[in-house]
Amino acid sequence: MPRKSDTQDKNFRIHEGRVIQGKLKWKEGTSKGTMKGREEPITLKRSYKLNWRDYSNLGVKNGIFKYLLVKVWK
Repeated sequence: MPRKSDTQDKNFRIHEGRVIQGKLKWKEGTSKGTMKGREEPITLKRSYKLNWRDYSNLGVKNGIFKYLLVKVWK
C-alpha cells in the first residue's frame, strides 16, 4: 500500500520493516488539538526495527490478525 511521505504523523508510523530511532516528533504546523497531551517529542537512545507477526488466522479473506511488540530499552 503506498504511503504518503509528508504527513503530520510521519515520524510515528509503524509499518513493516521500518527502523525508528532518534527523536520522534510531530511535523511543524500540526494542530494543537491533534497534539493535545502528546506535545513533547519521544527520544529513543537506540534504534528499533519494526516486525509485525501473525497472531491468529480466521481462515477468511482479511482474517489474519497481526501484532507488533517492541521492547524499548531505557
